[in-house]
Amino acid sequence: MDTLRVQWLAAALLVLGSTAAAAGSANATLAVSASVSLTCAITTTPVNFGPYDPSSRSATEAAGAVMITCTQGAICDIALDAGAHPRVPGNIATRRMKPAEPGHSLPYALFTDSARGMLWGNQFNNNDRFVTHVGNGMARQYTVYGRITAGQLLPAGLYADTVIATLTYH
Repeated sequence: MDTLRVQWLAAALLVLGSTAAAAGSANATLAVSASVSLTCAITTTPVNFGPYDPSSRSATEAAGAVMITCTQGAICDIALDAGAHPRVPGNIATRRMKPAEPGHSLPYALFTDSARGMLWGNQFNNNDRFVTHVGNGMARQYTVYGRITAGQLLPAGLYADTVIATLTYH
């Protein structure tokens, strides 16, 4: 029986030894890639002037915002159109809010700066500007400054307009 055990043990060692001698390794490369898309997103918060007092000698001012998030390095322009009711079609200097009943309008202006000196529009010239943004992957808020000039004698009512904010990027 001892001889049988020795023979069996010798056979097992021989098999194990031959397996270890036959073992090896091989390598291969695994390519990994991704394509980061050039993209931007835009959202807005309204410019809500609240109550307007036609008898006041002071302008009524309010602010809203345009929020932009763009891929890092994306360059974009943020434009505001003339709204749904401009006195002169396409002219951002003639934006107007209208009440539900036709016949009256409440002129207002939107600006890029807190001093309310540069109209926010859709061109880049002496009278109006669009805002340029360079993306960094983080959200950025741009304030839209609004003003209704004083002394506009109008009937009471809710006056409103819709302005389209457009984001063009490359």
